[in-house]
Amino acid sequence: MASRPYTPTPKNPAAFPPEGSAATHRVRTGENWWTLQKKYKRANVWDLILFNFDTADPNEVNWFLANKVGCTLTTADRKNYRFSSSASPGLIYIPPAGWSPGKKGEPTAPPGPDPARPMSSDDQSAKTGVISVLSNLPAFRFYLTTMDEVSSDKLRAKVLPAIISDRIKVRYTPNESGFARYFPQPGRNELEVPWPLPVDEHDKALVVHECVHALMDIEALGDLHDKHSEAAGYIAQMWYLHKTLPEFKKVCAGVGPIHRAAWTVAREIEMRRKAVPPVWRDYLVNQFMYWGVLGAIRSDRDYRPYVDDPTGYDGVPN
Repeated sequence: MASRPYTPTPKNPAAFPPEGSAATHRVRTGENWWTLQKKYKRANVWDLILFNFDTADPNEVNWFLANKVGCTLTTADRKNYRFSSSASPGLIYIPPAGWSPGKKGEPTAPPGPDPARPMSSDDQSAKTGVISVLSNLPAFRFYLTTMDEVSSDKLRAKVLPAIISDRIKVRYTPNESGFARYFPQPGRNELEVPWPLPVDEHDKALVVHECVHALMDIEALGDLHDKHSEAAGYIAQMWYLHKTLPEFKKVCAGVGPIHRAAWTVAREIEMRRKAVPPVWRDYLVNQFMYWGVLGAIRSDRDYRPYVDDPTGYDGVPN
């Protein structure tokens, strides 16, 4: 069974219900924060979240949804609670027209844009950039014991056509951290990138990482755990950099333990592959080194709550 969303008790939980609300909304199945934003004509989806919970921490938001709103159903990736008609009491409070966020201000980790919004010109530029990266991949291939082949050929054969046809949409979603994200939820299947076009090889490597997740979604590897999904993404990311920026210092100076462990795996397979005419076993990741990647992922505070969750990859409709 998959674990539930991570819901740490807030250190200073806001009083709930909040004072001074203009209206009360009973949540229903199919609604989300974006539909409420449109319904109540708020400028920012976080206006509603901050008014209700006074926190910009997504994990604390999950705590309030579970413990105060009564949400028990989760999103497809099981990382967040979602609205449903079965939630009890299921009430969200709407701020007055002139209300603006208080002490928390604008959050640093927004939940992403409304997936139903039209594609913008920046989205189209981002799509063009991702297509260019996938069309010009240097050759790489590896196998983990927990999944099938991950390779540049498979990314071109499966992910590239899905992006060209918009079966997987690419969205330009700027953020201060420079993160890219892939969302496998039904009806979404969306790749978010933080720039309208990748600027350098590190940006392109990040595209490769997220496209590995998209490949796993296309292949419906829903029973795969997040730690293995992320390990594959990081190994592909660092292999791309090994091919394009082979000097270790240029790639790994200042990066964290996950990147360094994944770099070691990519470099070892590439060296072993060149030693003899390669067969499939030459692309099999060294298990000792692989445990190093998994250990680094387990130790990372952002991944720690989810490493043993199934990914939720359920396929991408044709």
